Amino acid sequence: FAYCLFLGYYLATKLGFPDEVIRLRQHAPEEMAHYADDAWDLEINTKQFGWVEICGIHDRTDYDLKRHGQFSKQNFNIPMGTDQSLKEIPQILEIAFGPDRIIYTLLESNFNVEDERIILKIDPTIAPNLVAVFPLVKNKEKIFNLAKKVHRLLLDSRISSFFDSAGSIGKRYRRQDELGTPYCITIDYDSLDDNTVTIRHRDSMEQKRVLISEILDYINKK
Repeated sequence: FAYCLFLGYYLATKLGFPDEVIRLRQHAPEEMAHYADDAWDLEINTKQFGWVEICGIHDRTDYDLKRHGQFSKQNFNIPMGTDQSLKEIPQILEIAFGPDRIIYTLLESNFNVEDERIILKIDPTIAPNLVAVFPLVKNKEKIFNLAKKVHRLLLDSRISSFFDSAGSIGKRYRRQDELGTPYCITIDYDSLDDNTVTIRHRDSMEQKRVLISEILDYINKK
């Protein structure tokens, strides 16, 4: 059962929740279901609603299979351990997540406004797109085509990529910040001469010139 508690907590950290907003709360005896031997909630502290349960972790004992056996007239006893003569009904440990609450708490805990800049700082592993690719201008055929080539390179390498050529480069950066896209790649006039691109990081806004041939290594190492 302790491993189930750890598993719930571990998943919350992998989704990107910081430690300070996560807690495991044990149910009081009057809260537990009649069949439960122990029960805990994995909760996230939100600004809007306080502590919100995103996962219930319950020791359901052998109640489910025992009741199923009573009504189905089936024997669910199985050998336990090395002695085949010792048989028991298996115990059930339940880890129940609610995806709607996870999505809400993720959005709330990762939504930031910094100097009028809206940023969704979700973990890159769950971002809708890992990369957005921009041609600096869309009316220059060579730049546009090279940007499409980079976009296709990412997709063929199973890296989620979004191609955007609408509006100014600043507006495109802002759109992707709001969508939570961790990296933006801009193809410009210099790209035609030296095969480099500008990669911008969502959180720090740091920009770095990287060879097109090294884009995949750069993204994967991050």
